[in-house]
Amino acid sequence: MQVVLSLVALPVCFGFGVLRNRQSVTRRGLLVRSVPQRSIFESSQQEELVERSASWMIEGLLISSFSQGLAQNIPAQQILKRSLRRNQLLQEQRIVEHALAESNRHSPCNGPDIRLLQRLETLDQALLLENDDEHTTIDLPALRVVYIPTALYALNLDSTNTPGIQRQRARADAKNRRNELVDLLRSLLLLNNIDIVSLDLDGESGSIHRPITTNSRPMTGHEALLDWKPHMIYVQGGNTFWLAHCMMNKWYDSIRKAVTQTPCLYVGASAGIIV
Repeated sequence: MQVVLSLVALPVCFGFGVLRNRQSVTRRGLLVRSVPQRSIFESSQQEELVERSASWMIEGLLISSFSQGLAQNIPAQQILKRSLRRNQLLQEQRIVEHALAESNRHSPCNGPDIRLLQRLETLDQALLLENDDEHTTIDLPALRVVYIPTALYALNLDSTNTPGIQRQRARADAKNRRNELVDLLRSLLLLNNIDIVSLDLDGESGSIHRPITTNSRPMTGHEALLDWKPHMIYVQGGNTFWLAHCMMNKWYDSIRKAVTQTPCLYVGASAGIIV
């Protein structure tokens, strides 16, 4: 597992015991990446820690906040860009491999589809050159992002505003924050000419809000996390206890499957780290 340690004291205890010999530090951010390598530590306890972390996610970017962890953090932006591009390539590679196998099964005499073989070769080459934007121009499907603003929706019992007004303001705040994220992604992926589609998942109700897509979209939270196969899941910070209450009861298994069974980057901001 590769871990980029945060310079801010955040409760991400699972990362500190599994440093690998290839590490880099980003300001106010922590990258967790499970890799098929043996831990440099030999104790069974530390190996078990690696195994547990790897079973929760393949790759994650944990930040203190969007503004400090991403918007003002160039190294973290580079990590985010490379991870998302790699996830797009890997997901497309799986799709083409499946189509190639199907074409060969349905027409064994003619052999596999040549166009699919060429497409697969192009994807393989792009993965080898994933850090070189000038030489990896390739048409890819839109980047799919699930944004979870649930932590912002906790009601303040001491507020003079009604619950309705509090929810209305929280949803407006979530919309602005989601738009900031999408704008950053567009600026990072501009050279690759990649479109971005996103939607909000309400962790309390499971409903889908504010989809940015002209194509067919998932209708439920579980469809968004599993069937839609997002390239990134972004969990917004806010009230940790409300987020944990909503996530553990409904979404833990779906998110874990999304970030372990498909190439999907988990990004947690503040409360999104702790959960």
